[in-house]
Amino acid sequence: MNENNKSLLPINASKLLKDLEKSGLKISYLEAKNKDVLNPNKLGIDILPWLAWSLSIDSWSDDWPEMIKREMVKNSISLHRIKGTKKAIKQALDIVGVFGEIVEWWEVIPKMTPHSFNITAYLNDNLNENSDVIIDLDTQKKLRNLIENAKPARSHFNFKLGARFESQMSYGVSSRVRQFANFSFISELPNFEASSLILTKIRTTLYKQVNLYG
Repeated sequence: MNENNKSLLPINASKLLKDLEKSGLKISYLEAKNKDVLNPNKLGIDILPWLAWSLSIDSWSDDWPEMIKREMVKNSISLHRIKGTKKAIKQALDIVGVFGEIVEWWEVIPKMTPHSFNITAYLNDNLNENSDVIIDLDTQKKLRNLIENAKPARSHFNFKLGARFESQMSYGVSSRVRQFANFSFISELPNFEASSLILTKIRTTLYKQVNLYG
């Protein structure tokens, strides 16, 4: 026992207690990680889901890239503060790199059912000619889950998923109806190579229950 770690045991302590005390001292030499346990930027990726759980994050996927997981944790408190609003839906989609275009029931003529809205989720930031991200039913399910957890509880919505290529004035939209999805792909300019590449990736990854047209 050195001077920096003076024993707290009485002078008549047994050998067993003294040995236990020496063993316990080894803990003080371990690198402390407690300071990072609430820091989503430094916390280990394997522990990050537990921090997400402690913050009551409603939407989580093990398939998300590490960057998205950390962003979701960092923004969890601000999302909870505005939960149930249009801004919350947009912010939740923005975290996963998706732009949400929302049209509420009173913004169209004729008006839709009260407390309903249409939303189109564009995968601009994570769908391009060099990306492995594709439009499929699993993507739709995850995005719908994000929207469900951010929207007002009384509201219901019509959901569309697509990709826009602004530099080529072309876009794609998928609309989920019942148990399958319909895909349309439109180009307004002759240069259609990049868009065709994405369309090919979509075609080769969809199942039979998906009806393609366009």
